[in-house]
Amino acid sequence: MAPTGPTEREHSLAANELLTSVTVPVRNLNNAAYEVRQRQAIDWPIVQAAVAFSGGRNGEKATNVRIVLSHVAPTPVISEAAARAVDNRAINNMTATAAGAAAVQGAKPLSQNGYKLRLIEVAVKRALMIAAGMPHYWES
Repeated sequence: MAPTGPTEREHSLAANELLTSVTVPVRNLNNAAYEVRQRQAIDWPIVQAAVAFSGGRNGEKATNVRIVLSHVAPTPVISEAAARAVDNRAINNMTATAAGAAAVQGAKPLSQNGYKLRLIEVAVKRALMIAAGMPHYWES
């Protein structure tokens, strides 16, 4: 995870340009997001992980894995290291845990938000498990 700091402009629109639509292609991927919040009612998430991949259910290997973290930097962060930890492997407790650890490897938190590292690990692990159709052990 190598987030960059905020810039003067966090988009590429020129003066007098307007964004009128966003298209998200549907690729029949297994996907899920997991948010860690202080309270569920109105708070913004403290961290969030979103995952998408082909396969990866019932012991099948996951391919084309994408993992994106949000609320950890001024813009979303694509975690290629976390995706590599799972790509071409069956998603299980061990590989999901490894992906969470890879997501924070090399992270440099600010002085007051180091606690987010553990939350990112958990969010990545749980998002992968949800997308793979695994039981939600944290809800029992």
